[in-house]
Amino acid sequence: MNILNEKFAMVNPPRCGTRWVLGVINDIYGNITRHTHSFNLDLLGDRKLLMMVRNPYHRLRSIFRWQKTIGNIDAEYNWEEFVLHKDQNHTPVSEMYGDNINLVDHFINLENVNKQIKDIMGIDLPHYNNEYFDNNYDDNLSLNEAYSNPKVLSKVNKQFSGDFDLFQYKYIT
Repeated sequence: MNILNEKFAMVNPPRCGTRWVLGVINDIYGNITRHTHSFNLDLLGDRKLLMMVRNPYHRLRSIFRWQKTIGNIDAEYNWEEFVLHKDQNHTPVSEMYGDNINLVDHFINLENVNKQIKDIMGIDLPHYNNEYFDNNYDDNLSLNEAYSNPKVLSKVNKQFSGDFDLFQYKYIT
């Protein structure tokens, strides 16, 4: 959990654009000292709790690219192998923090971060257009291509169903 100011704290699940958002908010407030994915209720106090979330299809693609970039996935391993492998069990954000998820006052969808932060916090962020590129790996698959295999799509839809439902993202069918 990151304390943004006296009114707001933010939980930042991995691969949800959180480094970019926290960096920009830190430029505005200047008091965010670290980026953490933890959920520490001792820090919350009376603050409103925000949580960054991301479309599960994009988030899993980001996880894949990040894992390739840092060498956790063999260079020869492709997207479909990654998704369909029995050990691909990346935790959906909706399950990541257990019952604490019920304490979140506002889920901030990365795809709508500018409007939501403006509406909730009253601050203008620079336009977010996937500016934070932290990977050197790109398999050049479009989102539609990445999810064109029915087995891949079915596994991701099932695995991340809680994220699709809780954060109101649309399923690819």
